[in-house]
Amino acid sequence: MCLKDTIRRDLIRLEQDNVIKRTHGGAVINSRDALIFDYSQRSGTLNPVKEQIAKKAAELIQDNASVIFDASTTVEAVIPKLADKHILAITNSLTNANRLAKNATADVKDFARETAQRAALFVRQ
Repeated sequence: MCLKDTIRRDLIRLEQDNVIKRTHGGAVINSRDALIFDYSQRSGTLNPVKEQIAKKAAELIQDNASVIFDASTTVEAVIPKLADKHILAITNSLTNANRLAKNATADVKDFARETAQRAALFVRQ
């Protein structure tokens, strides 16, 4: 639970950093780009938290499960912990597909690569 004073201080700081504009009863993001971080920024943040999440998520995934992996770096942290699991892995991330392919017991369905290949066929025709 967050205290109102903590939230207020955070909003003041975000406004000082020009990330948001405070309004009566809320806040508005100044720029959509303010929330978009590149891969290296995302992969290097909150690593201890991501590791805890990854460990718990891997414990919940059973053998022969079908698992959908998005392109997030938190989800990426789960992949090494699944090396002993037989899974059907479905992803839209080339990075995660490549990491999952290293797991000999995973069957990987990579929609990102398939979509790119279909687009290339379409362009060639």
